[in-house]
Amino acid sequence: MQNQERTSQNQLRYTLETGPPTVMNAQKSSRIVRFGVFEVDLEAGELRRNGAQVRLQEQPFQLLALLLERAGDIYSRDDLRQRLWQEDTFVDFDRSLNTAVNKIRDALGDSAENPRFIQTVPKRGYRFICPVLGVASPAPTLVEAPPAAGPSGTRVRLWQMVTAIFLAGLAGAFVMNRFNRPPKAKLAIFTVSAPEKTTLGETAVSPDGSRIVFSVRELDGKRSLWIRSVDSISPHPLPGTDGAASLFWSPDSRFIAFFARGGLYKVDASGGPVQLICEAHDAAGGAWGSDGNILFGRKLDSLARVPSAGGAPQSFTRLDVSKKESRHYWPSILPDNQHFLYVVTSRLPEVQGLWLASQTNPGEKRRLLADVSKGVYSSGQLLFVRGGVLMAQPFDLRKLSVRGEAAPILDRVFSKSVGGYGRFSASMNDVLSAVEASRNWRFTWYDRKGNSQGAFGAQGRYQFVSLSPDQTRIAADAMSETEPSYRLFVLDPNRGTTAIVTTGAATGNFPVWSPDGKSLAFGSDREGVYNIYMRSSADVGEEELLFRSRENKFVSDWSRDGRYLIYAERVTGTGGQDLWVLPMFGDRKPFRYLPANTATLRDARFSPDGRWVAYASDESSSTQVYVQSFPGGSSKIQISTAGGMQPRWRADGKELYYVALDGELMAVEVKANHRFEVGDPKPLFKTWIDNIEAGYEPSHDGQRFVMLAPEGDLSSAPLTVILNWTEAIKP
Repeated sequence: MQNQERTSQNQLRYTLETGPPTVMNAQKSSRIVRFGVFEVDLEAGELRRNGAQVRLQEQPFQLLALLLERAGDIYSRDDLRQRLWQEDTFVDFDRSLNTAVNKIRDALGDSAENPRFIQTVPKRGYRFICPVLGVASPAPTLVEAPPAAGPSGTRVRLWQMVTAIFLAGLAGAFVMNRFNRPPKAKLAIFTVSAPEKTTLGETAVSPDGSRIVFSVRELDGKRSLWIRSVDSISPHPLPGTDGAASLFWSPDSRFIAFFARGGLYKVDASGGPVQLICEAHDAAGGAWGSDGNILFGRKLDSLARVPSAGGAPQSFTRLDVSKKESRHYWPSILPDNQHFLYVVTSRLPEVQGLWLASQTNPGEKRRLLADVSKGVYSSGQLLFVRGGVLMAQPFDLRKLSVRGEAAPILDRVFSKSVGGYGRFSASMNDVLSAVEASRNWRFTWYDRKGNSQGAFGAQGRYQFVSLSPDQTRIAADAMSETEPSYRLFVLDPNRGTTAIVTTGAATGNFPVWSPDGKSLAFGSDREGVYNIYMRSSADVGEEELLFRSRENKFVSDWSRDGRYLIYAERVTGTGGQDLWVLPMFGDRKPFRYLPANTATLRDARFSPDGRWVAYASDESSSTQVYVQSFPGGSSKIQISTAGGMQPRWRADGKELYYVALDGELMAVEVKANHRFEVGDPKPLFKTWIDNIEAGYEPSHDGQRFVMLAPEGDLSSAPLTVILNWTEAIKP
């Protein structure tokens, strides 16, 4: 009961009767100024980096304080001389000033040629150019209003409360260029809406808390990055960031790193050319250390490390097969730059969760939390998602351990219990951003013009749509809201029934129908890696293990004659995926159909006559759709012209479909006689498909397509930003 009361007290509570939150100021102020990963304690005369003191002599410190006082303005050399040296002081002023500036730059890791903090203005003086946040004194902001009498059921959640806040004034008051402002405010909350005709994706706050970058998806399916300052109400796009995902910042808040088009890239937050760091496929989060190295997750693999200046990525952690580990995702580097957090997935409940390890010895690791969620350290707290709620728990940087109890911050944060994905971010100085959970999806039929022919089934978080051979049933997998697993099910819309195929620890993914519709082949990582299983589609009888090996396998199709299953298999050490075939007769010994080398081959589909295989590959500069003969693997033909994924055949084999990289469903006429002839791709309609998991299936005649789509209002949930967020968890 006491724990429930404490949790209730730690959440911000507003009642409907009290009206808008009260605006008031605290009376006490401090003398600390923050910029980037640094803070200056003016009373103690100390410069700190991520909380650790940086040695700086008295005169350079005084000079730094003066520049911070008028950050953004030019401080002339004469003004500096009058402030720092008395008139009767005899000193080589120019030399002393230059020496002081150089010592500041050395302490900050700055340079005169490419300044990030102190800029030399020729013949005029110096200017501090980095955004400055003074914890001493943001302007008035929101604190909790006294509750009025009334039933507890009238309390509204924090997500609903933020709509009552005036945005620009609160945000602009927080980011200051001087520290001699009104007293410190407790809390400020505002929302950022997606640009017109886009939906919000991921978010990342710069380490210095001055800027927020987020991804958006346009109506035509294109994804890109937008950025805004906390003290601005107008975001703007970052050119060259098409397809960006898994975004994160450099520790000095200068660069934004992201994954797109089979690579890891970086771009200056102020604009400029996009630079390739390394090749990277199917990444799952990244973190940029102050030593210049980047850690990043790889789909169904361990973490890799690469220099931020560029190079070949190297495996950094190792999956522990004895503990049935299947993924190392979402790294986050702690302020000491020696330790990092990351997500471990496993079929063993005592293994999966959020782990801590050392960069100097990744083998020295221990589990911090059982929650399968990425972790972010901010302001003495560890942020993570538990059951869809963003939580904060005190974290001791010296002991590298959590303590006390976790407190809720926001509910309904976009997250995935499988893999630990979450759309939230926080700076080192109390700025937090999060995206509300997205809408659920329904199965929907569309005609060739994109007109909806009706939705069916309950709303849910589905993926890998597979249509039965008689086109009466749908097989898919649904993500659990509370457990890190997927459940395979079969939906019969005509009868209104749903059969659960896998339960308990038997996670099921990417279902494939047998030609007679009586069985389903699927993948499951219950043993630590994805193996191939088979079970009755009517949920009767025992399931059968078809093939087990040490590598992850992703089954994608069953030939119409029932003789072969085709699947993609991870290649250890290269990050690529080969295509393999599992015969369903004889000794069932698999054979490699197409080697990938360093490319990723996926989503292979047999032609109706079994003589050809369509598949997607990123062997070129972008993912394209190809067709090759089977079983020989010769006569390779490119189908897509500007990128594509998810090929599907019409039942008569005379038309191929695929999804372009902008989400457009494409159709291509083909003739598969002695030679394979290909027509020009023709667009049909825009879809919501923007990844390989979404899935779709054509009807036998190619006149309709079933896929996942959202219902109702298509506007995206806004991005919520909280300034001084730790005030929300104080008793």
